[in-house]
Amino acid sequence: MNYRLEQAFGIKLARHFVLEHVEEMFGEGSAIDEDGKLTDKAIELLKVRYGGNVFNLSAGMDMDEIPALVTAGTMSGGVMDVLDSLLEKCPNCGNSAWKAEGVRIKCGSCGADAAFKNGDDLIKEWLTKVQEEKKIF
Repeated sequence: MNYRLEQAFGIKLARHFVLEHVEEMFGEGSAIDEDGKLTDKAIELLKVRYGGNVFNLSAGMDMDEIPALVTAGTMSGGVMDVLDSLLEKCPNCGNSAWKAEGVRIKCGSCGADAAFKNGDDLIKEWLTKVQEEKKIF
């Protein structure tokens, strides 16, 4: 499904789940303990990330249960996050003339494909911001 969305919109979705980025950025065991169970901090972060869209989250749940929480809503949210990273101006010509051609976005001045941040970079930026604001980890 990710591949089809990436091809349709000309974007790159995240390859790693938010908790994998937490482990990379804030240290092993910060979100997933040595037994593969989610920590209290992981649950707190997931609730911040997904709000009321994630049900039945509790510390100690097995990491293997997380893929079942991926829904059409969470996937469309990921696509929208990437699409929202569109630069104000075209890096090729400097104009702000974006236009939609089907589901793709192109520069109306020079025809260049729109450039977006990738999903993994956006997750890392979000985690940095949340950490600065909420001090979860």
